[in-house]
Amino acid sequence: MELNSRLKSFERAVTSQDGTRLHVTGFGESVHPPVLLLHGGGQTGWSWRKTAQTLVQQDWQCLVPDLRGHGSSEYADNYQLDCFAADVEQVTDQLCQAPPVAVGASLGGISALMAQAERSMLRALVLVDIVPDWESNGIDQIITFLKSYPEGFASVEDARQAVAEYLPHRSRPADATGLEKNLRQRNGRWHWHWDPKLLAATTQHVAQWPERIAKACRSIRIPTLLISGERSEVVSERGASRLLQLIPHAQHVVIQDAHHMVAGDSNQPFTAAVLDFLRTLNGTDYQNEDSLCLA
Repeated sequence: MELNSRLKSFERAVTSQDGTRLHVTGFGESVHPPVLLLHGGGQTGWSWRKTAQTLVQQDWQCLVPDLRGHGSSEYADNYQLDCFAADVEQVTDQLCQAPPVAVGASLGGISALMAQAERSMLRALVLVDIVPDWESNGIDQIITFLKSYPEGFASVEDARQAVAEYLPHRSRPADATGLEKNLRQRNGRWHWHWDPKLLAATTQHVAQWPERIAKACRSIRIPTLLISGERSEVVSERGASRLLQLIPHAQHVVIQDAHHMVAGDSNQPFTAAVLDFLRTLNGTDYQNEDSLCLA
């Protein structure tokens, strides 16, 4: 994943506990404190490109994994929630020498939340449009879209049209270069860049997730920020209030005019909210550390 040729970058393969190989792209200098950027289900690390570039320019190092079954990471035999949480632990253990801040959207946020609740490895946590008491209709809309087009697309333009119909509130990009990062060509057709088995495996267990997420929230003691979209189909005012009850010290920022895919809908306000939160963090003088992330 390329952001800017002048930014220091590296590629790493992290092996998860069950042997699944995870692809991680890193940006920035290892003397700077680390941030894990964890994408949502059906996306890839490419979705964080704009936020990563801004954070690096503000002296943070960004580690951007493709979740298991997504992007350049391997397809897996197991897509249960515990596996995603364990992957966060492995990326942290293998690439960081100090606790990172995790910024996780949707599935990425759940993975980071569960990892922290079970293993206490993070410095701080940013949950992007995900709460225990989510709106079922919103989740159903996402699943319906992800289940669409099982035979793929004849062209990138067809995929572009499908996305435009699903996200009518977004302006259409001038070209489809970014979309191509989330597609792979197979047998002459363009398919989403994630394992088709992923959706069936996760939907089988998703009904059990809200209770587990709520339990995890009760154990969170690190600085926490919830960022939600004003027009989110998944996080309502009621759902946000419930999360703030479960994590009383958490902060909450609402991004105007953004839907569930907050970082993609309103990237500049979203990234500004993340940076404002990062500036509030106290603790170790990271500038004096010899090395935080292995590069």
